[in-house]
Amino acid sequence: MNKIINGLEENVENFLKNLSTDKSLYQYRNTLKGNTKNGSNLRLGYSCYALKIYFTLGLWDKLDRESKDEWINYINSFQNSVSRFPANSFIDEALISGYSNFSNYKKLKNLAKLSLNYFNLYNFDGVERQLNEAVKAESKQAISTLYQIGSKNNKGYADFEKTEDQINSYISSLDWGKPWSAGAQYANLCLFTETQLEKNNYQKKVLDKKIKDYLNEENGFYYIGEAPSKSQLVNGAMKVISGLRWIDSPIHYPEKIIDYCLEVEPNQEGCDLVDVVFVLYEASKETNYKKSEIIKYFESMYEIIFSHFYPQEGGFSYYRGKSQIYYYGLTTSKGESSPDIHGTILLTWALAMIFEVTENENYNWNILKP
Repeated sequence: MNKIINGLEENVENFLKNLSTDKSLYQYRNTLKGNTKNGSNLRLGYSCYALKIYFTLGLWDKLDRESKDEWINYINSFQNSVSRFPANSFIDEALISGYSNFSNYKKLKNLAKLSLNYFNLYNFDGVERQLNEAVKAESKQAISTLYQIGSKNNKGYADFEKTEDQINSYISSLDWGKPWSAGAQYANLCLFTETQLEKNNYQKKVLDKKIKDYLNEENGFYYIGEAPSKSQLVNGAMKVISGLRWIDSPIHYPEKIIDYCLEVEPNQEGCDLVDVVFVLYEASKETNYKKSEIIKYFESMYEIIFSHFYPQEGGFSYYRGKSQIYYYGLTTSKGESSPDIHGTILLTWALAMIFEVTENENYNWNILKP
């Protein structure tokens, strides 16, 4: 294992340099080979991913002030007011173009499925709604990236609930039978509250109180109804806990969550890998419960994580043996055997948390705040 991770920072830095477009420090492709038009043209999300990788590995601190300011200004340049989206959203024209270029077949298929929503026969988001959710997600990603490095967005983003009634009504409207999706929306609201409101103590208290309506006291996870799949539980908890961190609230039952996660066999996909690491990492910060077992669990994950690593190229792939194929509903690659920027941000983040918990003195990496 030590041979694999020696010089990892340099390997990943070289991977990002090769992934950059026209050798730009701020513009990146999805993967080294097999990119679709979307994978080559998307800018905002991939720039945020790259900056977060720089931050995680300590490369950000090595940049000169001019380069830092240029990168910050580049991300802020995407903030705009377009009538079809909330004011001051972060808008990547390549994302808009990708959705506009859906084939007629897909548009008709989406329209047919969307029409079934009116009869409650099928739960499906139409193309326009998917695009709006993608723009909101990219706005959240850009804002969190800027705050991660001690900066902020130039213009206030205001498309979120602020009063007690609005907050409670919005959270209640989410489908907490599917905690991954509901938890993500809750986390977005927490982040926007913390970063976009100067006086936010009252809103943070409302958010902290409301999430308890969906807390299962038996197992410590956040959902209502019958317990969903293990993946839904852990991924949903990851989203909720990331929201709690933005509003400075503790995890409600960290020991119960630790017990559950230690029994979860890690999935091979990048998101599932980092989610279980994040949940265990955050829970372990609040208690010493089963610390040695967590360390063993994390150490057992090295083999899985590095099965995604490409030593010659220096990056990680989202799937084992193939690159990330999608980005917010858009096809970004052919899924060839190649590292990609999404897999690399997720698995370097996972490694940073593992290194800290296992007290690996060779790597003093920074932990992302999603």
